[in-house]
Amino acid sequence: MFWKKVFVNPKRNNYVALTAAAAQNPGFASTSSPCRTRCLFRLDRREMDSKSLKDRPLFAVVGCTGTGKTKLGVRLAQELGGEVVSADSIQVYKGLDVATNKATDEEMDGVPHHMMGTVDWRDECNVHQYRNEALKIIQDIYSRGKVPVVVGGTSYYIESIIYDNLVQGSAAGEPEPDAADDDDEQDDDEQDDDGDDLSVNAFREYALFRNVNDVPTAVTAMGAGRTYVYVLSEAVRFALNMTAVGRLPFRRYRNTFVGVDNVAGPWPPTVGECEAAALYAHGVRVLDAVAEAVGRTDGEPDVRYEVTAEDVVVGHLKRYGFADIHSRLDDLLTRVKKVSRMAANVDVDAKVQAALCRAHAELQMRTQRLTLALLVDHERTAVDLLTPAALKAHAAYFDPVAASALHPHNTRKVFRTIQIYLVRGKQKSKLFEEQRTRVSGSDVPVVALRFKEVHMMWLTCDAVSQNIIVLIE
Repeated sequence: MFWKKVFVNPKRNNYVALTAAAAQNPGFASTSSPCRTRCLFRLDRREMDSKSLKDRPLFAVVGCTGTGKTKLGVRLAQELGGEVVSADSIQVYKGLDVATNKATDEEMDGVPHHMMGTVDWRDECNVHQYRNEALKIIQDIYSRGKVPVVVGGTSYYIESIIYDNLVQGSAAGEPEPDAADDDDEQDDDEQDDDGDDLSVNAFREYALFRNVNDVPTAVTAMGAGRTYVYVLSEAVRFALNMTAVGRLPFRRYRNTFVGVDNVAGPWPPTVGECEAAALYAHGVRVLDAVAEAVGRTDGEPDVRYEVTAEDVVVGHLKRYGFADIHSRLDDLLTRVKKVSRMAANVDVDAKVQAALCRAHAELQMRTQRLTLALLVDHERTAVDLLTPAALKAHAAYFDPVAASALHPHNTRKVFRTIQIYLVRGKQKSKLFEEQRTRVSGSDVPVVALRFKEVHMMWLTCDAVSQNIIVLIE
């Protein structure tokens, strides 16, 4: 069915003129006359499943606030013999009728409305929970021979229904990252499945999370060395003492490193031991590189500062510990004092100080990545615990392509980018690219429609004439 025209409402929203050219669609009546009779289109009653949506059309009324979506959605549902499914991220909550301009019983005019006032305002409803529930309702509406009409202004809610492009399933049997359980208690009960405390306060028992907005600074190499040792000790303490770390699925822990599949060699048997081995090996590697650069003309260490999966293997094989860190740091600071006495190397202390500051900053980032692995199902805690800038930096580490398109304060999508990589071990941008290519059968990206066809009416309001204009896509 192709919607050719629509309505212009001078001053009042009390008239809808819809003209349709019918196509041969399963379950629909063919007509070329205006849609003036209620229940003009009727769907066959049959059991519905997700695949059967591919044979169905969907009607959607979208647009900005105050453009008359509610009135058009109600009239359209009356004409088609349908029911309205709200797509508003605020109206979904109970008790916010006035603040969200929720449709009154009079405005609904007898048309059933779904997904309005269904979630307690103290709970959280994300796009994945909304999609799962809305699709169940849409399937139920179809099964009763009626037509669903999606009405709302929250674009990502509407997209989650229209497009079949949210990441589904996961690798190695982990739960899918966007799955909501039957009781809608997926997120942020501040405990994991084993009862471990994952609240903000539990993490702030460790110094690395108490003042995440403060960046430790030191003006000398010796001061930076002390800070580095302190940060390292806290990172190791977190890895070994935080109970939830020991219960972290091993595959998800491996996904905290990018490029882990290219690393060969034995790993320690527990996640805590793996993390401690990586931190010690990282310290030895960085301190050796900085010490080697002290005597050179440029004085710049040739070192990769981030903690890598190779550090896990090396640390496990070499059995490094705090003694190795202390001895290397003492040797480095002794060398700095000696070289600093030479007039030609007056800036060596500053270069070593900068290198050590970068090293302990990476230790903080590494501990945060481990924390995000623990909080893949606890978005609210992660957002409360870490700054938007830190979350964006982690998203860029896991998926630079997806992160580059996101603003730091769009924390939901930033967290989602991190979540997908940690659970699946694959970048969101790559998954979407593969999905779109698979749908199109070519290299041209095509978004997969969940329905056979979508009839979308986009409402805008002319500020001068106050006329309502509908644009058809």
